[in-house]
Amino acid sequence: MSLDASPFSEHLNTSYCPTEDEVGAINTLLVEPRARLASLEETIEKLQEERDALAHSIAAHEALVAPMRRLPLDMLREIFSACLPSNRNSTMSPSEAPLLLARVCSRWRTVVFDTPSLWSRLHIVQPTCPPWMYGQGPRTVTSAKLAQRMDVARWWLDQTGQCPLSISLVAGDVPGDGSQTQATCQLIQLIGEHISRWNEIDFTLAITNDIFEVLTRLPAGGAPSLARFDLNCSGNSPIESVDWSALTFLKGVELRACSLKDCGPHALSLPINWRKLTCLELSESSAAADRLDIVRVLGDCVCLRTLGVTFSQSWPGLWPGPPGAGPGPVLAAILPTSISLPIHTLR
Repeated sequence: MSLDASPFSEHLNTSYCPTEDEVGAINTLLVEPRARLASLEETIEKLQEERDALAHSIAAHEALVAPMRRLPLDMLREIFSACLPSNRNSTMSPSEAPLLLARVCSRWRTVVFDTPSLWSRLHIVQPTCPPWMYGQGPRTVTSAKLAQRMDVARWWLDQTGQCPLSISLVAGDVPGDGSQTQATCQLIQLIGEHISRWNEIDFTLAITNDIFEVLTRLPAGGAPSLARFDLNCSGNSPIESVDWSALTFLKGVELRACSLKDCGPHALSLPINWRKLTCLELSESSAAADRLDIVRVLGDCVCLRTLGVTFSQSWPGLWPGPPGAGPGPVLAAILPTSISLPIHTLR
């Protein structure tokens, strides 16, 4: 019986309360429609299963003809290269390229691990314990993280083949924690194993005697391809007695760019071929060297095109201040006329 001709139609969607006899009549009336509904739902479920299976099969076949699947390997490598960070080195994170790309499918994974250039840029942050743990004995969790970071960095560098390397290392200082200094030394030694392929190096370090000794043990002239060297000692104790001339790995290197930040008054004694530099950045403390050293070094920078200096005070003849007033007569006389001068005086 069709419910369209139901004797209860006039009571539908109202507040009508049926009698006991009417309740029985309604249930009897619904026996056939309920059975029909169950049959339809069973049919719909089967059709849905059939539809899902068909859609899955179609999608699998369509994937075979997807343009991305048919891209030549050299083009795929170019796309992968464009996925790398453009303004910094790659981190050891599975949520960004190249590790993220290797998780998509087996073909991409093969391409990623067969392309050393995708691994040639690496940013390493040495893990440290939170300040509230200082002085509270062994830090097994941090030690485990340090060991893991070392292992991953070694594995990463093994993927680079013979590609030129761009590496940035950030290693802070933890008071009274010799394991942190030891880990920094180990990381520098690991990076130093590939010194012949250094292209860009950026060290942010707390310079201790042990760390400085590791830097001095890097082979003299061992980085012939080094084009940029950045050293940032900010946030650490003042560096007064470091003999930067002992970093002989910089000898014979034709650097194009160099940045020295808070490296102490003797930073300009680094054995750098200043005549080849086109870009130089000096920070407050590194610019606090003897003024004659500043003049001597800048006078040697005959190829300089960009100079960034932050002075801790006005220096008559070099930068008289106030900010924006232009270089002093000595500085103006020794620098190339085409140079860009973002120079500032801290107040």
